[in-house]
Amino acid sequence: MKHTIPSRATGKVVGYLLLPLLFWLIPSSWLEAHPIPCLSRLLLHRTCPGCGMTRAVSCTIHGEFRKAWHYNKRVVFVFPLLLLVWGKGFQHAWSDFVRHLYRR
Repeated sequence: MKHTIPSRATGKVVGYLLLPLLFWLIPSSWLEAHPIPCLSRLLLHRTCPGCGMTRAVSCTIHGEFRKAWHYNKRVVFVFPLLLLVWGKGFQHAWSDFVRHLYRR
């Protein structure tokens, strides 16, 4: 009997692999020039704890640690947590992929 891999399991694995690759391919300079608008800053005229986090994570991925620290100091906590969450998610996606691959 021929075994097929469900497209959902394959899609999850591919998605988990593409996400960091795409984030790495987008230059930090592009995110610096096109920051994501902060609703807290727009509506309340106050900064929020997450302001600058996207740019900080991008700078961390590209090895620009001083810039990352400048954008948001909390990146030293958030980035390792993001890696942990990504790793757990990828582990589950890979397990599903392999389980479907060898299912009889």
